[in-house]
Parts: sequence; structure tokens; C-alpha cells
Amino acid sequence: MGCVVRFILLFAACSSICLADTASLESAIEKAERLEEQEKFEEVLRVLSPHAESGDARVQYMRAHALWLHATEGKDPDQIDTVEVAEAIRTAELCAAREAGDCLNLLYLMHSLGIGIPADHEKALGFLRRAVEANDDGAKLNYAIMLYTGAPMIDKDVDLACKYFLELVESPAGAIVTYYLGVATFRGQCGRTADPEAAIELIRVAAKHGVREAQRDMGKNYEFGWATKRDPKRAVQWYKKAAAQGDGESLWRLGMAHVTGEGLKKDSVSAVDYFRQAANAGYGGAKVSLAVMYATGDGVACDYGEAKRLYEEAAEMGEPHGYYGLAVMHARGEGMPADLVKARALYSLALALGDRPNAAFVQQLEAQMTDDELGQAEQLFTEWMLERESE
Repeated sequence: MGCVVRFILLFAACSSICLADTASLESAIEKAERLEEQEKFEEVLRVLSPHAESGDARVQYMRAHALWLHATEGKDPDQIDTVEVAEAIRTAELCAAREAGDCLNLLYLMHSLGIGIPADHEKALGFLRRAVEANDDGAKLNYAIMLYTGAPMIDKDVDLACKYFLELVESPAGAIVTYYLGVATFRGQCGRTADPEAAIELIRVAAKHGVREAQRDMGKNYEFGWATKRDPKRAVQWYKKAAAQGDGESLWRLGMAHVTGEGLKKDSVSAVDYFRQAANAGYGGAKVSLAVMYATGDGVACDYGEAKRLYEEAAEMGEPHGYYGLAVMHARGEGMPADLVKARALYSLALALGDRPNAAFVQQLEAQMTDDELGQAEQLFTEWMLERESE
């Protein structure tokens, strides 16, 4: 009888301890979630530290996420703690091994962005597809956007993207989904009749919920009169909202507003400042505009070397007008000896990549060239195109 009583007492003690541990874990997770919303990632790690070995997938995900953001958020590449990034990856892999969707989606982001580690898009895509199979809403949204807009190694599939968007309407990502359904309504996709006015109302809802792409498109709506009367000043108001969230195109459009004087006063110096911010945000069109300002000395001291560098960077990003800008510089000999052969080849490359023709430029250029030089330019253009196709 004594042994039986002792067993019952031990079981009761264990039950009490387990319940206490569970309560402590849940309390830590709730507190960590609040701290994460406040972007206090170091505090998140401190709160979750006693439960790091619990094996709970929620703890592993939150620790991995906090470690990654603590190591990378707001830091230049040389400031990133690669050891902490590696720990974040290892922690995420623990729960990803059990097909935890949020951890798989986090690994997709880590390997896709390549912050603190080399980018590996093939590996990233593998994690994303596993996360989608695990029914993770964040992963489905990421995948749907790529299917809708097109992405490397993913064939564009609007119908499948629409399927995911419609599944996610009531999810926490509903505002972003509303934006894409607005775009689809504008284009007559996702089983909807093309309706610009209804589309803009959906986009407006998303914009009011802080979706920066929606805020940018509201700016375009008022700039170009898509579904409402043109109103450059209201366009600027929306662009400023998106720009405050780091949207490169909106920053560029604010710069252009200072160039044209539509919605903002003409001010070349302010335009240059916006173009530079947009270029730093990775918007290729802004590099072209900034190059123009340097090449013409408008709003900034004339600097052909800087103009050439910016045109080249824009061209590498796939901006056709970057090649056109280089063509003009080679034709005029701006900051370098004139080279009409290169200028003609670069102009052809710009056209091949989608730039608009400039009949006056090409006629003036060809009038100065011999038949032999025109042949050389055509040969150089062909070689460049073959190199691009082989990459």
C-alpha cells in the first residue's frame, strides 16, 4: 500500500509541475508576442530564453525571427552579426523539420533576401513551397504574389494566384489581399469584370490600412486619372504616405513632381534628393533620373563620371533607358571620347529591351557614321544580345 501511495503522490507532484511549466510557457509566449510587435527583439529573446529547449515550435519560430531581425534590421551589410544569423537559421530549421509552416516561410525569406548569408533562390523556393503545403497563410500570400506578378523560377499563373488570394481574404493578410484583388478587378481577372471604379475602391481600402503598394497606386490614380479626376496634389499626398514606408517608386514620383511642378513646386535640388532616396531604395528608374541630373548639372554639380556610373547601374537592373543614357553619352563624348559604334549598339540594346524609339537621335547619329561603322555597331549589338541570352 505504501508503494501505491508514493506513486500517486509522485504523479500528483509531476502533474502540478507540468501544469506550472505549461502556464509559464504560455505566459512567456504572450509576452514575447507583445514585445515583438514593439520590435523589442532582444527582450523577446530574454523572455523566451528559459524555454529555448522546450521543443515548442512557437518558441523556436519566435526565437528564430527575433534573432534574425536583431542581427539584420536597420544595419549595413558590414554591421550584420553573421553568427546570430546562423543561429537564427539553425533555430528555424528545428521546427521546419517538423513542417511548421511559419518556420518554413521564415527560411524562405532568409535565403531569398540573402541578408547575412548568400542568397539562394532555389533553396528559398523549396522552403516556400513546403510552407504552402503546410498551409501557412504568410507563405501562401508570398507565393500568390509571385504567381501573380511573375518571379524567377516561377511561371506566372494568375488563376492559381487568384485561388490563393480568395482563400486569404479573411486572414490577417486581408488588407494586402484586398489590394491585389483591386488590381485584378482593374484588369478583369480573378473571375471579375474589369471595373476601374470598383478596383480603386478596393485599393483605397488597402491604402487606408497602410499597404504601401496600394498607397502608391492611389497616387497614380490621382496623377493619371485612372478612375477619378486628375488631382496632382492628392497624388502627392498618397505618394508621401508610400514613400514614408520606403517605396522607391513613390520617392521617384515625388522627385518627378518637383521636376514638372505638378503637385509640388519646381525645385531641382529637392528632385535630386528624392531621386537619390529612391535610388538607394533600389528603384532603377530613379538611377536613370539621377544620372540625367548629373549629366545636365540640374540641381547638382555636373559630373559625367557619376552619370555614367548611375546609367550603368540602372542598365544592370534591367532599365532600358539606362542603355539609352549611355548611348547618348558615348555619342556626345560626355566624360569620354565619342564612340559612335558603341552609341548605336547601346541604342539598339535599349530598344530591344523595351525603350521607346527616338527617331531624331538615331537619325542624327547614323548621319555621322560610315556603312562600316554601322556594320560594326550591328555586330556589337548581336554579341551583347547573345551574351544576355547565355546568362
